[in-house]
Amino acid sequence: MKKILAIIILAILVIFIGILIMPNKVESNNTSEIHTFINKTHPPINKTNKPFTPTNLSVIQLNYLLDDTAIANHGKYFKKLEKDYEVNAVYAIAVMRLESGLGYLPPSKNNLFSIREGYKWRSFESPKAAILYFGFLMRDGMYENNDLHTIANTYCEQSNTWYKEITLIMNQMWERIKNV
Repeated sequence: MKKILAIIILAILVIFIGILIMPNKVESNNTSEIHTFINKTHPPINKTNKPFTPTNLSVIQLNYLLDDTAIANHGKYFKKLEKDYEVNAVYAIAVMRLESGLGYLPPSKNNLFSIREGYKWRSFESPKAAILYFGFLMRDGMYENNDLHTIANTYCEQSNTWYKEITLIMNQMWERIKNV
């Protein structure tokens, strides 16, 4: 009996000492402090159609937007595009969806964004290379920091509807992602 009592007292003492020396002890129920911590570790989603405003979507959310395409599970490369080039991933996916028929055309060249080099279609060694090149291209002086309408006039100058189609696709993706 004395052994059991000694073990209980020892356990209580260990817990008490642990509480006294525990770092980062939460002493408040202030929810704003909790939200501040969450926002620092997980930035809020930016639901925007601005080409140069990152969305902060997770790789899982980006993969969800790609699950019906030929490049399903390539969300990590769109996340990298946002991080490295500060290009909106939803915008980039919308361009890919429109320009390559959901990433299926032309599969042999991995040209997901219908990018030309002079009068020829550019070819990429992988979808990843195409995605990251699109980020690089958007940061070119021709497109950098322009709004969607201005980009449309250069990127797809032969189309009067490109801007509207990209906007529609982006809005559909934002609607789709709100439940994930």
